[in-house]
Amino acid sequence: MGFYCTAVVVTALLLLSISAKLPVVVVVAKDYRVGGTDGWTFGPDFLQWSEQYNFTVGDVLTFNYVKGQHNTYEVTEDAYKACDGGKTIPPLRVYASGNDVVNLTRAASYYFLCNIKGHCLGGMKLNITVAANATPTPTPSGGNTPPPPPPSPPLPPESRGNRGAMLGKWWWGCAAL
Repeated sequence: MGFYCTAVVVTALLLLSISAKLPVVVVVAKDYRVGGTDGWTFGPDFLQWSEQYNFTVGDVLTFNYVKGQHNTYEVTEDAYKACDGGKTIPPLRVYASGNDVVNLTRAASYYFLCNIKGHCLGGMKLNITVAANATPTPTPSGGNTPPPPPPSPPLPPESRGNRGAMLGKWWWGCAAL
């Protein structure tokens, strides 16, 4: 019964949204494993890897690597260009767990590199651009929108007076699930 109630509640909310002319926006965050199946290591072309995706606020990057062999530094653009993980420009964040999770919380460019000697120069660096979540386009006001449909005719009264009460109890039962 739980799935049925969930389906009914979702359908009811969708219909309510449509009838109120409110936009329905579903945003699903994605978890990206940097470098794909290879992970954060030598070999993957991180530029080519990143160009296949459209990153948005709320997405997550996961840097998988052998702990101790690599690390992940989030750095400024200048540090990224110079492969400087802290010699002259301090990093913004340092990760070294081997399973580093980075939440993309703002629309901006993000810069990452491995700070083990020679790794950044060997290609272990990543630059991505994160876009804001898509916002719904408002309905234009003016004469171009069609008039609303006429109201539905009233339903005939039920022969059993307690049907509304039964539906009300059922609805609250679903809502409690």
